[in-house]
Amino acid sequence: MFKLLKIENGRINVPEPIAFTAGVAFKSGTALKLSGGKLALADGAPEYIALSDGVADTEATVYRVTPDMVFEAPVSASPEALTEGDRVTLSEDATKLTATTSNGVATIINKNGAEAVGDKLVVIFA
Repeated sequence: MFKLLKIENGRINVPEPIAFTAGVAFKSGTALKLSGGKLALADGAPEYIALSDGVADTEATVYRVTPDMVFEAPVSASPEALTEGDRVTLSEDATKLTATTSNGVATIINKNGAEAVGDKLVVIFA
């Protein structure tokens, strides 16, 4: 699950909820994209993060991901070989980061002491 830590833009900024019809079911904090006019799990850089759980073919509330947002998310594989600056991919369920750096979409800005599966990394999507 992706958790917004802060927005680094020098001013107060609150993500604005946007309502979309969900094409798939998902949990709060899931990385999403628009596909065919409906929300789908992100398989690359996410366009949105879910603010609440969503059920297929019902309206769901999300916020748009911007480059100044800093997120914390668990890693689905051992992060031992990762370093700050590496770009990693998203897990298949779009709720975690992988340790795969090939075609990565999330830049690690703080390894946050992560040493094991499930530990959290701090990332940006830029």
